[in-house]
Amino acid sequence: MPYLPRIPEGQEVDENALNVFSRVARWGGFAAAKRIQKILGSHLSTDMTVLDVGTGPASIPLYLKRFFPTVGFTGIDISVSMLEKAKENRKILDEKIGLLASDGELLPFRPNSIDVVTSFFVLHHIDSPGRLLNEIDRVLKPNGVFLSIDFRRDMPRLLFHTLNTLWQSIFFFSSGRFGIRDSIRASWSSVEIDSILVQNNLNGFKIHVNPMELWIYRGL
Repeated sequence: MPYLPRIPEGQEVDENALNVFSRVARWGGFAAAKRIQKILGSHLSTDMTVLDVGTGPASIPLYLKRFFPTVGFTGIDISVSMLEKAKENRKILDEKIGLLASDGELLPFRPNSIDVVTSFFVLHHIDSPGRLLNEIDRVLKPNGVFLSIDFRRDMPRLLFHTLNTLWQSIFFFSSGRFGIRDSIRASWSSVEIDSILVQNNLNGFKIHVNPMELWIYRGL
């Protein structure tokens, strides 16, 4: 584990690093969306509603809209600056998705109203995951699907150093050169999330880990 204690990163991305993260998200958006298509594809059908929490520059829902043109996508983010990047990307990619400034811990949706909720590399920005997960549980339909993917702080040390070195070599002269390091040390372990799920009686949520990532999901 590269960082034993969790070091919070905060919800707002530093303005100086915003362009870096937005650019990376756009570069990898299509590939990321193809991956999510394989995971969620069988669960998405015409007229469904998909809410992407912490959408950032909205690259993933924008590309997913191309794969599922009859599904209604909405991205929310607490950062107005990020949403401005999302609006720019929406114009560039010429896709129609909703974008809304909102706190994920106070979702402006009725109970049992959303078919699918996604959240990608957001959880490390959240200091109280139980609040976010309770809100997601509240707005999801009884048979709704949830998928969160983020880093895991307890990833193998060699993998952490490899990712960190690669990132810094690419963005060495950027203010975002410590982005991967800071995100990983702010992320959660499966043991911590499991405890949070138990404390909040979120019995329908499950956890999956791979060497780099922590998944929290429901209905898959």
